[in-house]
Amino acid sequence: MNLRVIFALFFIFAGFVYLSAKSNVMADVVMADGKKLNNVEFYIPKSWDKQVKVAVGGEEMKLSAEEIERIVFWHKDSPEQQYVLVYKEEGKFDRKHNEIKGYGSKSWFTVEAVGEHLVWLVEYLKIKPSASKMTIQVATKPNHFLKAGTDIAVEIPDDNFLRVGKWLREFLADDSEIVKKITDKGYEDRRQAFRHGGNVYNPFLYELIAVDYTPNR
Repeated sequence: MNLRVIFALFFIFAGFVYLSAKSNVMADVVMADGKKLNNVEFYIPKSWDKQVKVAVGGEEMKLSAEEIERIVFWHKDSPEQQYVLVYKEEGKFDRKHNEIKGYGSKSWFTVEAVGEHLVWLVEYLKIKPSASKMTIQVATKPNHFLKAGTDIAVEIPDDNFLRVGKWLREFLADDSEIVKKITDKGYEDRRQAFRHGGNVYNPFLYELIAVDYTPNR
């Protein structure tokens, strides 16, 4: 058997093994049009960008990130530990004109807390699955808020806590009760800062703000 045939057989076999490999990560994928792909095998991309791959009944499918509303995924041996990813445009709050402006580029975010009118997001970095468990890495900063009825993840400044507090009061100005509580006696907790994505300079309880925010009350 010549070398060309040997190499051809090798690559065919390698491709068969690759395509036949089972993923340890499972997912429910909700598409933007409302369709759902439940309990599918989910393949972790080397770099998260505009496409992901799943397997439905052993048949592989490539999904465009633009078509995905959200992905809920878990390790097959730890279904109780779930993570949620969304693909959103990043942006900023223009305080001068009181409006949200997008940067024009999108990223994957993990959903950290969900309220009726506000979602707290953190930028996703990577998933590290193993044979028995899975861990997820996220960026330590900046944090983002996504207001209901918008599609832009607004970057929260990571700055001196006095300036961040002022930014939060302006961004959430349509909820007078929230504004009153963005103080060191309300939604600040420096002792617990690192447990909720903050730090001693930015000690805000974003998960509580997201849940409590109620515009026009």
